[in-house]
Amino acid sequence: MDLRQLQCFLRAAEAGSVSRAASLLQLPQPAVSRHIARLENELGSPLLLRHSRGVQVTEAGARLLDHARAILEHIAGAQHDVALLRDRPRGEVTIGMAPSAAQILAARFIDRMASDLPEVRLRIREGFGGNLTDWLLERSLDAAVLYSPRAERALTIDTVFEEDLLLVGPPDQALIARGHLRLSDLVGVPLLLPSPSQALRRTVEAAARKTGTRLNVVLELDTLAVMRRLAVDGRGLTILTRTTVATEIAAGRLGVARFRPGLRRTVTITTATGAALSPAVRQALGTLRKVMEGMVREGHWQGIVTPRRRVAGR
Repeated sequence: MDLRQLQCFLRAAEAGSVSRAASLLQLPQPAVSRHIARLENELGSPLLLRHSRGVQVTEAGARLLDHARAILEHIAGAQHDVALLRDRPRGEVTIGMAPSAAQILAARFIDRMASDLPEVRLRIREGFGGNLTDWLLERSLDAAVLYSPRAERALTIDTVFEEDLLLVGPPDQALIARGHLRLSDLVGVPLLLPSPSQALRRTVEAAARKTGTRLNVVLELDTLAVMRRLAVDGRGLTILTRTTVATEIAAGRLGVARFRPGLRRTVTITTATGAALSPAVRQALGTLRKVMEGMVREGHWQGIVTPRRRVAGR
């Protein structure tokens, strides 16, 4: 007894016709008749009575009918379960994030992963851009949320959106109180910025060179929490995004001023070129992009979603 024999018998019994069963199964009618005849021979009892109007189930056929349905339903259920396992991958996914991204993105991403990909074990590693890039190249990260990474052959960069960089400081500071400024207005102004290895510093300095502005960096800080604290205390102005200092702005401890023309950075999902991405990683990155774009649309992350740009290293 095999599954094809049971399928042919069940369809013929339900349809009351071998020819209709053949049509439903997309098999030649003689083939369906042969499968049913072999099943009857194996069981040693006729299962269908043939007549001019079709077929009728015998007593033995009626008993087999329920078993056939149950067997075929169990088989279909097994196939469905295996397909679900294939479509819902398992494994470990490690994503790197800068501190400013982790503080607003990590919890939402973790919750979405638990809902959409519950079989995937997610790890989040926090670090600054240089560290994240090194970890990518060492293959200790599957992907990283990077700000304006350098275009290089070793990295594949998928831009998600852009965000404005703003001058940040006490609300009553003269430049902040104006609400807007040119980059050249920063000449002589004490600035708190990350070290030159960080993307934010590179972005600001590249814009300053274009305008011939020499920046007065009095303190280099690769720690976001300390940078915010010193800015609140009036130890200098810094350049950050509105999202990064949203809590301090709401509390009245910090204010922002916009550059004219605007100063922006890209927010990307970056992977190592040539890295073998498992199905779990690929689906996790799709989920990550959806969460990030959703945060921008809903106003939780101040940014501008741009047409998708992907720069693949060679």
